[in-house]
Amino acid sequence: MQIDIPTVLAFQVLAALTSLLVLAYPDWIFPTNQTILVYPRPYKARSRGGDLHHGLGGEYYRSGETLARGPIALNWYDIQRAIHRDNDGDHIVLHEFSHQLDMIDDPKADGVPPLPRGMNADRWKKDFETEFQWARDMVEQGEAIVVDDYGLTHPSEFFAVATECYFQIPWDLREYQPNLYRLLQAFYITDLAHAMDTP
Repeated sequence: MQIDIPTVLAFQVLAALTSLLVLAYPDWIFPTNQTILVYPRPYKARSRGGDLHHGLGGEYYRSGETLARGPIALNWYDIQRAIHRDNDGDHIVLHEFSHQLDMIDDPKADGVPPLPRGMNADRWKKDFETEFQWARDMVEQGEAIVVDDYGLTHPSEFFAVATECYFQIPWDLREYQPNLYRLLQAFYITDLAHAMDTP
């Protein structure tokens, strides 16, 4: 099989980006997925019955998606765009692969990934739901939030979008939604804002 240089580059980039999510979990290699599709640009897809954001039938453009048993679909245009522009909390690779983490213990994705040993899962889940509802309440009141509004459609999307913010704009997330920042810090077992503050 012949593999061209852009293909090799694409998967090197994906390996580097996804490794950020599992630095604290050396045994996690996104175990529920074996297939990654990388399209040149956003692609058309037909709505499925379990889709959270689109009704049955019809086609629409997707930037990416992830299914519990695979595949993960991404597009190279948005991957490059996320790499080359200033960090803004919008990163397709971090988004879709954080869904994979969420699906490790629940293929339906509930916004609660498997948590580190010793962490109180009930407390983490309750605090996460509180942050999700707080963000929704703020938007309903006309207030701006750091997490993209798309994250307010479902707890699984909130986890994915919050993860994008955590890795891209940790200082903003820590300032405007510190409790959510602490939850992600506890899960990813790193203090990104502090690490990036340190010369």
